Amino acid sequence: MPTVTNVNNASILTGEFPSRHGITGNYYLDRDNCLETYMDSPSFLRCDTHLARISKTGFKTLLLTVKDKLRRLMVEGITCSSSLEKPLNWAIREVGSPPYVYSAEASIWLLDVALEALKKNLMLSMFQPQTMWRTCMSPKVVKLKNTCEKLTKE
Repeated sequence: MPTVTNVNNASILTGEFPSRHGITGNYYLDRDNCLETYMDSPSFLRCDTHLARISKTGFKTLLLTVKDKLRRLMVEGITCSSSLEKPLNWAIREVGSPPYVYSAEASIWLLDVALEALKKNLMLSMFQPQTMWRTCMSPKVVKLKNTCEKLTKE
């Protein structure tokens, strides 16, 4: 199983193993320059993400991440993307300024952005990796779950 952030998220977002999606670590050795290079560009991905495939069918997609380096890696072909580190203007206007990246509030802020995006019909499908803080039982997570369940029934 993949064990580092970029490999994990690439595997989840593409549904493929590292040998297929091309992200084998957070860094790789650029043999031409003998430099350790961070893999944060979509050019490293060798296949589309689920969100990119959904976007190609005409549906709106949204990628929300805490860190912008993950957003940069996974953004290719997605309708809209935002990170807590570099939020969209409407997200700040509607939800407020984002909290500190490594806070418990980071995931909650992104969930609030997701709820606003649903209200504004800005997306049909989204991916939002969580920070290490436990947010499973927060009222906002329950509200998002209920909203998603309602949308799937309609």
